Amino acid sequence: MISYINCKIFIIFIILSSTVFSQTIYDEGYQNDLIILKKFLENNHPSLYRFKNKEYINNLFEQSIESINNNSSERDFYKTIKHILSEIEDGHLSCSAPEKTIKIIEEKEKHFPLSLYFTPNKAFVNCSNLINYKSGIEIIEINGKSINSIRKELFRYIVSDGSIETKKYWILNHSFWFYFSLVYGVNSEYEITYKGNHGILKKSIIKAELKKDIQCNRIVNESNDNLVCLEFVNNQLALLKIKTFVENDLVNAKINFSNFLESSFTEIKKRKIKSLIIDLRGNGGGRDVFGSLLYSYLTNLSFRYYKELSTVTKTLMENEHSNLSIQQPKKNSFLGKVYVLINGLSFSATSEFCNVVKNNNRAVFIGEETGGTYCGNTSGKFAELILPYSKFTIFSPTIKYIMFTNNDKNTNRGIIPDYEIIPTIEDLKSGIDKQLNFTIKLAEKNEK
Repeated sequence: MISYINCKIFIIFIILSSTVFSQTIYDEGYQNDLIILKKFLENNHPSLYRFKNKEYINNLFEQSIESINNNSSERDFYKTIKHILSEIEDGHLSCSAPEKTIKIIEEKEKHFPLSLYFTPNKAFVNCSNLINYKSGIEIIEINGKSINSIRKELFRYIVSDGSIETKKYWILNHSFWFYFSLVYGVNSEYEITYKGNHGILKKSIIKAELKKDIQCNRIVNESNDNLVCLEFVNNQLALLKIKTFVENDLVNAKINFSNFLESSFTEIKKRKIKSLIIDLRGNGGGRDVFGSLLYSYLTNLSFRYYKELSTVTKTLMENEHSNLSIQQPKKNSFLGKVYVLINGLSFSATSEFCNVVKNNNRAVFIGEETGGTYCGNTSGKFAELILPYSKFTIFSPTIKYIMFTNNDKNTNRGIIPDYEIIPTIEDLKSGIDKQLNFTIKLAEKNEK
C-alpha cells in the first residue's frame, strides 16, 4: 500500500547461536536461513496468522526445512522461499535473489520463448518474436503438461492477499517465463501443443531464448495515458481515471492529487453530471489518505475508514493516523450514480477505497475481483532481511490494516464485482475495452 515509503528497517542477523552457525554444508545453511526467516516474520509481520493459523504456518516451515537436503540447489531454495511467502497469503510480501543470481537468470539462462496471456482454464500467445506463433494462438500443453495444471502449479509460488487469484493471473501474464523456469527448471527446448487453423491440434518444438529475446510488444500491456484524468462521455456521464495513488509518481508527473480532485468534482458539479465512472484498473495503491480523500467526494455523510491499525507489538492510536478518525465529506461532493471499474491489479490502498465504497453501498462494481482483500491488508513501513547464508533479501510489511466494515464474511477475498466482465483474447487483439464499454452502456441505460 505505501510500499514507496523510504523509511525501512534494515535487519541483518549477524550474531546467532553457535548451533546455527556451526553448520557448514549446503542443506544446513539453507535450513538455518529458513529458521531465521521464520523468526524475522514472527517479530515483524503482524498478519503472519491472518489467513492461516499458527499451527499451519509452523507446519509449513517445518516441512520446508525438512525438504532441504544435500542435493538442494539455489533454485530449490528460491522455490521454497516463494512457496512460503505465497502460503502466508500477503500480497505485499516479497523476496529478491542475490544480484549474481538475478544476472544469471536474466542474462545467461534461456527460457520458454512465448509471452502468454492466461484466462480461466486457458492460455494464449500474448506476443512472440517467433514468426509462426502469432498473438491469439491457444496453447494447450507444454512438455506434455496441460496449461491449466501448469497455471495451478505456478500459482503456488505467487504471492497475493488471501485466496485471491486475479492478481496472480496478472503477475503470471507478465512473468510466465520466470515462474515456469523457476518451478519446472530450464530446458534447451520445449514441446508445445497448440490450436492451429480451424482448431486443429498441432505439436511443435520451440527453442529456449534469453530474456531479452523473449520481450515483445504484448497485446495486453499498460497504456501510456495520463496517471489521472477527467473525461466527459456525454452531458450526463463523466469518466474519472486514476491509475495510481503513489504520491511520488504523481509529483513526478507534476500532479497535485488534492487539487486534481477538487477541480474535477467542481467541474462535475458545474456540468450537473448525473453518473460517474471511476476507473481504478491497474491502480496498485499508494498513499492511503488519497483513498479516504476520494471517497469524501462521493458522500454527504461522515464515514469511518480504518477500524484498527497494529504492528506486532502495539495498536496505533487515533492521533497516529488520520484515517482512524471519523472522516468528513467535501462540500462539493458528488451524490449521483457511481460505477467503479476494478481488476486484479486494483490493490492495497485502492482495495481499501473500494471496501469503503462497497461497505456504504455507494457504487456498482464492474470488471474483476480486486487484488486486495475486503478486510484490509498488511503494508506500511517495510522491514528488510538479508538471509546470511543464501543472501536472499526478504521484504515484510509491518502494519496490519483492518477496514471498518459491516461484513465479516469472506475476509480472504477481494471486492467481487457486481458484473464480472473478463475480456476475451479477441477483445484484446482488437483493442476493445469490453469492461469500459459495458459500463458506459449500463450507465446510459440507467440514466433513461
